[in-house]
Amino acid sequence: MGTGPYKFPVLKNVVNPDEQSSIDLCECIGMHPFGAWKTERTATAAQTGLEKRTCYFCGQSQTRTVAPAGRPTIRNTIANSAKKTSDVIWDKSGIRGATGYELNWRARGAGRWAVRNTGNTARGTVSGLTIGNLYEIRVRPYAADASGAAVYGSWSDTIYRYFHTTEKIRLASGSRGTFTMKWKNNPKAAGYQVLYTTSPNGTGAAENIKKAGKGATGITVSDIKVNGKKQKLRSGTTYYVQVREICEAGGKNYIGNISIPLAVKVR
Repeated sequence: MGTGPYKFPVLKNVVNPDEQSSIDLCECIGMHPFGAWKTERTATAAQTGLEKRTCYFCGQSQTRTVAPAGRPTIRNTIANSAKKTSDVIWDKSGIRGATGYELNWRARGAGRWAVRNTGNTARGTVSGLTIGNLYEIRVRPYAADASGAAVYGSWSDTIYRYFHTTEKIRLASGSRGTFTMKWKNNPKAAGYQVLYTTSPNGTGAAENIKKAGKGATGITVSDIKVNGKKQKLRSGTTYYVQVREICEAGGKNYIGNISIPLAVKVR
């Protein structure tokens, strides 16, 4: 007799009468009454999740890879004008079960997205960019199933980045307790943001942003916020400084790609 909700007789087919072995025949071929998906393996940051369901009638089972949980957040973009590329950096600390990420980009208003798959990293490169264009960028995690096909998780928020990075950035230690940053003005820029921190990889720079208006070619900095509290720059300390341009499009301001951190030691 059948099990579960199927309480009717189940036919058996004798394969080898001498060995008295047998296999089940399923009369629901093509329309198995599968039960609910159940977790076989919970997704973690190190491995994908797996779910399984079983036919009430014949016991045949199916498995599937679980889509990654969590949603990435794009943190920054670093432009390389000479190569017409930009590195995109995102936070994947809250993602579980991903084996890779899909990075999408397009000029604002364009219909088709360019696509690049990365490994299980927090950084990817968008390419074929045009100086002066405003781009939309997004990223989502995926997990590869047993056949190698991708099962996708949630998209990050779409960010907008003006593709232009200031060239020939110069840093100098100014009067005691200050540093000065100078750059070549881009006439198309609506202004500039200067970010700085004591961390070589730029961590914490978003807490310290100075603004310069349209036509500016430099800025002098004398203070920094540490844990939300403002203090003077320390003599003998090395700071890592970046700049990004602001562009105006459709009556809105959009930030550009950020430059690579440059080090300056304060006198």
